[in-house]
Amino acid sequence: MATAAPASAEGAGTAGCTHYANFRNTQVQIDNCPGQGASWSWIYTADGKDTLEANVYITFFDGSQASDWAYPGTGGNSKTYYHSDVRSIHICEKYNIGWFPPVPAHTCSQEYYLV
Repeated sequence: MATAAPASAEGAGTAGCTHYANFRNTQVQIDNCPGQGASWSWIYTADGKDTLEANVYITFFDGSQASDWAYPGTGGNSKTYYHSDVRSIHICEKYNIGWFPPVPAHTCSQEYYLV
């Protein structure tokens, strides 16, 4: 399995309490506003690209962690609710390099802080 070096989350931005980040073929949205000490994440990866799976790794302010994932095709997205505010995220993708035979690879963004 080939591994690529970390890259920054592209197009990272914020609008009020909602944070947006893009990495390769994956979009992530984090909202720390649904209630005091609550949050949700949404992850989407497009079909028709080389992405096999997309993950968002979440770190909360208390140091605990969670993850969510999406697969291209049938919907290609996931939304998850949490009981703590999100401090930071990493976005990762598993994808194929080449055509025949395809070689699986994995790459992640650098840590993106929401504060």
